[in-house]
Amino acid sequence: MMAKIRHTRPCRLDKNSEESSSQDRDQQAEDTSDSAFQTVLEDVRVQKAVRWACEDAHKLRLKQMKASLTKHIDDTEWMFDSLDTILGFSK
Repeated sequence: MMAKIRHTRPCRLDKNSEESSSQDRDQQAEDTSDSAFQTVLEDVRVQKAVRWACEDAHKLRLKQMKASLTKHIDDTEWMFDSLDTILGFSK
């Protein structure tokens, strides 16, 4: 046997219920907006951290290159001084 389907009229929302629903939608929209803002803010923080890390790595590499070049220059000067001494050009 088939059950008899009852047709009912949709209930009407009272004014307070409509305002509450509107406030809930507004709150959900605000929460979503805040969440999106927090996500973007976190992405910006990560990008800054990566940029700073790259800059620090670049500065460190430049310091290492400078130290290496300074050592080569010192070694070259020492070799020329030694060569001058061996050849008798030193004063």
